[in-house]
Amino acid sequence: MKNVLISAAGGSFFPYVYRSLRDTYNIVLTDQNKQLLEIDPILPVVVLPAIQDAAFELELRDTIARYHIDYYIPLIDEELCIAQAVAMDIPSLKVIAPRTNFIKTCLDKKTLMDKLRRLEISDIPSSIASEYGAHHTYPLFLKPNSGRGSRGALRIEDPAQYEAYFMLYPYKKSEVLVQNCLEGIEYTVSVTVNTLNKIMAIVPKRVLCKKGITQHAITEKNPSIEAACSQIVTLMEPCGPFNVQLMQTADGIQIFEINPRLSTTSLLTCEAGVNEFELCIENYENENIERVGFTEGVGIWRRWESIFYQSEEIFGEE
Repeated sequence: MKNVLISAAGGSFFPYVYRSLRDTYNIVLTDQNKQLLEIDPILPVVVLPAIQDAAFELELRDTIARYHIDYYIPLIDEELCIAQAVAMDIPSLKVIAPRTNFIKTCLDKKTLMDKLRRLEISDIPSSIASEYGAHHTYPLFLKPNSGRGSRGALRIEDPAQYEAYFMLYPYKKSEVLVQNCLEGIEYTVSVTVNTLNKIMAIVPKRVLCKKGITQHAITEKNPSIEAACSQIVTLMEPCGPFNVQLMQTADGIQIFEINPRLSTTSLLTCEAGVNEFELCIENYENENIERVGFTEGVGIWRRWESIFYQSEEIFGEE
């Protein structure tokens, strides 16, 4: 049985993903929150330092060696390039993530917008706030140029709100991307690609409610979206799975984010018949790929859940 390491055990992937894989693989999970050991004892969690900690990579390597890990699925943006660097030193380790150049391009949102425009895949007028000029018209959309989720993302209606943004949020203008607001239908799309850049599945999900993360979405077949995502694979060669966030507008498909990893809505992708985790493991270097179809009209509604536990620790502090 293959040994698989997956990070971010405290995230919304779990316990769904663990339960979908535990009968097929030996699963080891990692997270920095040691209280997970009490909160959800079903999960086989190895507690690692925060990714920013100097000891993170050393302890990650130790975990890979101790559990004889065959496949490593990193799910945190800051971890992705570290994972690929670790794999360079461990030839037997197979990392399920895009190649490093694609990761770096996607994590710098301005670089990504410029790349998509040059490749004629998508074109959203974008500027770094420190270089922002009068060519934009309100409303605008501001967000950190580097960052995940919806932290610091805000619709701005006028110049007064624009200036107030930099007084309320802890970002320099050189760290913030300014874009035109898009009007249309939002989608989040799973693009399942193996290490040989072969597409295994493309699953668009119409976003019905989003608060930081997608809370309510439904799978939907959409040829225009599938064509745009296929272009990304052909022209940018990710060689690994990724997630596209886009708006279908009157002017066509406009891509405003690419997450160079499996996304939290992979749960919905799996429920619709495309288990991205298993597909990527079983077809890691498969040249002869047959596209996997999905069930349209499958929805997800994510809600809060209260978990009660008893601990000698208070708020995670010793």
